[in-house]
Amino acid sequence: MSKELEEWHFDLVRMTETHLRDDVQVDGSEYVMIGKGWKIQDIVGGGIAFMYRKERNFREEKTDVGRCAMSEDILAVKVECTGEHRKCESLVVIVVYLTVEGEREQQEV
Repeated sequence: MSKELEEWHFDLVRMTETHLRDDVQVDGSEYVMIGKGWKIQDIVGGGIAFMYRKERNFREEKTDVGRCAMSEDILAVKVECTGEHRKCESLVVIVVYLTVEGEREQQEV
């Protein structure tokens, strides 16, 4: 995946279906990854993550989105960087895992 990210010059990447099971912070290669998996929901698959290129020197802070089972499907990260004219720019990156309607109910049967 790193090859494609490099080819396409992505600085920020959001991912779903990572199959992560816990909060994860991975620091490797030229990207930093912050991931979130399902702890409460007992469902196969899922998991979400946010990656950014190290060389961009972003400052990131995970935003609390609650503690219920459904909050496991949402990851929000505030990202700050120095833009043109040394002005601090910030944005909130949100990754949402959308479950197919009725999928959870079928798995519970």
